Amino acid sequence: MYYEVMNEHNITVMTSLLGRSGQHAGLAVQVIDLLADPLALVVQEIDNANSEIQLDAYGRPHSQRSRIWTIRLFTDTSPRDLNPIALPWLDNEQIETLLRLITENR
Repeated sequence: MYYEVMNEHNITVMTSLLGRSGQHAGLAVQVIDLLADPLALVVQEIDNANSEIQLDAYGRPHSQRSRIWTIRLFTDTSPRDLNPIALPWLDNEQIETLLRLITENR
């Protein structure tokens, strides 16, 4: 499964299925901001113990137990956290909210 949304601010949000069933089912979210430079994006998983587990370079989590992820934007000044998004229930409205939050917090 692959889903992509592009808005007028050239922000692309892509979600891809990590697992198909059971406890390994979930989505990874990647946000690409084509206008912000320099911008590094780290998508981190919050596990059941509330500790952050970073995805590897290929977007694969070290643990797939959790459905709750947080997206953290790092700019040249300081990191800014966006609200955690519960997955895999990422619908169009949530994606639009995510795009709005990123745009407002540039």
